[in-house]
Amino acid sequence: MKKKNDFITNSSSASFIIADTDKDSQEKYPSVKISVDVPLEDYLEEAVDSVEGLERYYKEEKYYEDEEMKNDEHYRKCKEIIKKGGTVYFLNCDDQSGDPLEEYLCRNGFTNVKFEENIKIIRGEGGY
Repeated sequence: MKKKNDFITNSSSASFIIADTDKDSQEKYPSVKISVDVPLEDYLEEAVDSVEGLERYYKEEKYYEDEEMKNDEHYRKCKEIIKKGGTVYFLNCDDQSGDPLEEYLCRNGFTNVKFEENIKIIRGEGGY
């Protein structure tokens, strides 16, 4: 048992014991997959469900001119989805936010994230 002689804080810690029962396992250390539901509205910059709204967003937030929008692959995909009745969500994540999920998404993007079938990734790379 650990004893603390310093000042007391409100921090918490946890200890775990796991075992790998597969005698033929090639991994030195096991890994686990963790599934977490992430409320994307926490990172929502804007939700757009009309072509007019999409054009406004691109002009105001991205400072695009009409010709630039027409040549932008992401814009064209967004417009196609909206015309079919969908909604496009613009998300923004920061790697300095202090939110571990936000920092993970910022660094890694959505490339390894599983979505429901109706969710389409238009741009999902992380990094810089």
